[in-house]
Amino acid sequence: MSIEIAVKESVPFFINIFVLLMGVQTAITVALLWEIKGVTKSDIWNISLTGNIFCVLITLTQAALLYKLYISYASECMYLKASALLYIITHFLVNVALASLITPILRGIKINILKPKYIMFYISHVGVLYLVSLVTYSLEFPKISNYLPLYLFAGASLIVVIYFAYYFFILSKSYLKIGFVAKPAFIAGFGVLCFTCSILLAILYPFKHPSMLPDVFFNIFLYLISCIFSLMYYLRFGVEYPSLLQPKWKAYMPFDPVKMT
Repeated sequence: MSIEIAVKESVPFFINIFVLLMGVQTAITVALLWEIKGVTKSDIWNISLTGNIFCVLITLTQAALLYKLYISYASECMYLKASALLYIITHFLVNVALASLITPILRGIKINILKPKYIMFYISHVGVLYLVSLVTYSLEFPKISNYLPLYLFAGASLIVVIYFAYYFFILSKSYLKIGFVAKPAFIAGFGVLCFTCSILLAILYPFKHPSMLPDVFFNIFLYLISCIFSLMYYLRFGVEYPSLLQPKWKAYMPFDPVKMT
């Protein structure tokens, strides 16, 4: 693998906006977690933080994939823009759900994500993410002529993503049994549906035009890996969360989070 000094073509405006907005959103997630960790030191919040790290990786890998696809299929960029927009919506819903879960624990303490230290973090995080994204656009991977492993991996990945989306709604029903925070789980479930559509739109055209696959084989692979791990950690967080408030509620959850991960 080699790294070129500069990108081959200028980065489309919508991809730059995608990276910047996702930088802000993933930084807000960290700020929300810092707020709650100041009240409770539970390790459960670290699970969500790990999921957010993979969201940062999704941003980088998706931006690089969209960039390469745009170079070859600029005429069909509406689908690429839709993919980027859906992931922005996905993470916005993640933050809404997370804030909804945090609020009951704070017990009247207002969430303030505009503290000076957070503002500085937002600026630095977005700046670093943007600079790193410029490097990812110029990464050149070895070309692979055998597409079968990618077809199999992509198919398996989509099955896993859809499975996780389904279980987010199952999880919300489990929350209803304990009469608590079902709404955030539904929000997260809808977010996963948006996420699934975003993934489908991102990988649709490489598979529709196989001649493109050698150039984006590893981009798709890294993108899907990041997606799966992010979902896995956020689902585990959703399963573990009720026991933070009341250990007995864990018995109402539909599966064992340790076995799941």
